[in-house]
Amino acid sequence: MVSTDNPEKLEARYGNLLPVLVKAIQKQQKFIEAMQAQNEKQLKINEAMQEQNEKQQNEIAKLKKLVAASGESAKK
Repeated sequence: MVSTDNPEKLEARYGNLLPVLVKAIQKQQKFIEAMQAQNEKQLKINEAMQEQNEKQQNEIAKLKKLVAASGESAKK
């Protein structure tokens, strides 16, 4: 990729560099696509966990009301 014909002057052969760059870009694109897929999967997992958390919070609120109501009726 670098011509050493003249030790006083280094020259780059860009034509030889093109296939290397293309291959590197292709590899990078595959990595980006894999990361995007992984990110989408994680987002779905996160959404499911948030929904589950909301349901559990609602259940806790209901249980607190039941406990409070049973405590009031026990006092009577």
